[in-house]
Amino acid sequence: MSKFMPDDDSHIQDECHVASMIILFRPENIEKVKNSLEQINYLEIFAEDPIGKIIAVIEAPNTRSLRDITTRVETSEGVMSASSVYHETMTEAEAEEILPIDQSPQETMNKIAAAAK
Repeated sequence: MSKFMPDDDSHIQDECHVASMIILFRPENIEKVKNSLEQINYLEIFAEDPIGKIIAVIEAPNTRSLRDITTRVETSEGVMSASSVYHETMTEAEAEEILPIDQSPQETMNKIAAAAK
């Protein structure tokens, strides 16, 4: 536990964490890995390559959830490695503006990229 910050997110009321991960696995495990990832709340498969790669997008409500999701991905059966490649923290209002519920993951990533410019 940090002496500067509580171990939980009780000090932050209005946040959203958007992150992405590249997940590597053996090609023969694609269905097993996809099934495991589809069971994880706040995670969506953004793209997949049958040679053994998945890009996942995470929209977590707090840092603890993001940590738990990352650990769950890393320890999922069939996963060889999982690397975080993007992480941004924003307020819920910013997230609602950039991440409408009815848009696809591709639209979400395009809006995030445009907002970062």
